[in-house]
Amino acid sequence: PWIGLSETYAHSDLVLGPPYYMLTATICGVLPGFRASVYALNYTCGDSATLAAFNDTIIKHENNHQESLNECVRSANSGRLAEIEELTGDYGEVQAGLEADWTGPNGLATGLVRAGETAQRNQRSGHIWEWRGQSAWKYRTVGAKDHNGQRGC
Repeated sequence: PWIGLSETYAHSDLVLGPPYYMLTATICGVLPGFRASVYALNYTCGDSATLAAFNDTIIKHENNHQESLNECVRSANSGRLAEIEELTGDYGEVQAGLEADWTGPNGLATGLVRAGETAQRNQRSGHIWEWRGQSAWKYRTVGAKDHNGQRGC
């Protein structure tokens, strides 16, 4: 399974508290019918250190996105915007230049998307108990979704 999209951002399962999921079998001495959070079950089973380490990995992952976007914005402010302001020519030439600088294959808009994706590979946890819309608890590794972007713009 992968933690992706909105679940990546401050995922509630990585900290103590709700949401709670029903146990359908005995896990680490906790009986069926009991409702537990991912964090609480991993604490009970002795996997809380692994879960905490993965939580730290997710935080670093998200901070890497933020740093990359800031690099992109700084590079735009320190040169790319000046290039746009220096465009000259008739209306059509200026519009073509603006389109290339903003939305072209190497434009600022594309650069911001790539900076937000930021290449981050193989960020996986050790084995933990997890629940991702399944009908039962699973004991397996989870990972932050890989991205194929680049740092900065």
